[in-house]
Amino acid sequence: IETHGAIHRIDFAVGANISDKLYIGVNLAVPLINYTISNSFTETPLNTTPGNQTTNYNFNSNVQESGFGFNGIIGVIYRPFPFMRIGAAYHLPTWYSMTENYSQTLTQDSDVYQSIYGPVTATPLKYGMRTPMKGSFGMSFYYKQYGFISVDYDIQNLGSALVHIPNDSSGYEAYLNPTIKSTYTYSHTVHAGLEAAIKIVRLRAGYSFSSSPFKKGQEITTGYRDVRNAFTAGIGIRLKHFYVDAAYVYGWSKDASNQLTNIANGYYNNVNSMYSSSTILLTIGWKFEAGGKNSNQQKAQQPRYTPPPVDNDPKY
Repeated sequence: IETHGAIHRIDFAVGANISDKLYIGVNLAVPLINYTISNSFTETPLNTTPGNQTTNYNFNSNVQESGFGFNGIIGVIYRPFPFMRIGAAYHLPTWYSMTENYSQTLTQDSDVYQSIYGPVTATPLKYGMRTPMKGSFGMSFYYKQYGFISVDYDIQNLGSALVHIPNDSSGYEAYLNPTIKSTYTYSHTVHAGLEAAIKIVRLRAGYSFSSSPFKKGQEITTGYRDVRNAFTAGIGIRLKHFYVDAAYVYGWSKDASNQLTNIANGYYNNVNSMYSSSTILLTIGWKFEAGGKNSNQQKAQQPRYTPPPVDNDPKY
């Protein structure tokens, strides 16, 4: 199974600062999707003899998803004390308009001939999709100019996702939505990170955990519940205007999928998979500060350490 593609986002954001105590932000986004799944299944019979017998066959299918959507985020950060910040955010559901294209090809080989059936292309399927809303909560503690520690928690009911298929004569929508609701449940994600400041150097470490999205007993293979873990280590340099940050993220999970399933005959071909990923992130920036006598005096009277946020891999 090979997958490739991406979700690109166009963001529009605005923020407000009230007395350096309360921070309010609103974000509107347009996600753009282009995603392809290619599945190749090959089987070779054993103990074949010369003649017109099949030596192998290969079944290829290709699914291409494309579309666009709309979503938004409303967030608040409150700073009750100089060393403490509390935050919360509400992520609106994402409404998508999608198009799916599907094709398949079967190739049969023997020692004297080759037969190719296809490609067979299905009529493009147009449908709408709504992803679940999400709530986020966080808290961070700062110790003077020496660093900070933060903890964030996300909750999302994956079973509340909905699919709408216009003029669905096959009844697939009526089957799919109850299946989503009965299969998936609340997903919980915890991020924890710390940063230490040693003069101009920043040292960082983090951990992320996401619980299984499946309801109890609904996973395809016991123990392969798509529980996700990730560790992060990073280092950065802070100068007056210039900064550079580097981070390494290692993640792993276990999941399973069905291949060539025939429910009517009780036939299931499960594939159990173990995933791991390594990601290297590099950020380079230059800060522009407003000049003026008043701003410089205020800065001298109220020194305050405001470290940048820890970089996170969006996948985790």
